[in-house]
Amino acid sequence: MGKVVPLKPARPKGCAIQTWTFSDLPAMEIAPGVGARVIPTTCSMEILSVAIRSGVSSEERCHDRTAWIFVLEGRGRLVHGEYRFDLEPGTWAKVPAGVSHRVECITDLGLIVFAPGPGGA
Repeated sequence: MGKVVPLKPARPKGCAIQTWTFSDLPAMEIAPGVGARVIPTTCSMEILSVAIRSGVSSEERCHDRTAWIFVLEGRGRLVHGEYRFDLEPGTWAKVPAGVSHRVECITDLGLIVFAPGPGGA
């Protein structure tokens, strides 16, 4: 068995792996009722942990990069024009760059959003 490394922001000398606990990541409010924590990366991909409170609907928005959304917990809807997609634990959704959309929360919703850098999809 190798060395046991505690779950804290840690990168032992000579080791390429780094760990964090969720509470170590800085929290921010990106809209009323919508909180996020940025998961650090060393590449051009942005990874966010997003929490949206029950009953909150995000504003219509579009992003300059494709976003891959994974639902961890809760229920909601991803809305694009006349289309509504159910969001529930285990759901993946791809929202291409430049596509307007919004999220409606039915219950508290926990998401991970992966947004590759320019040229990624």
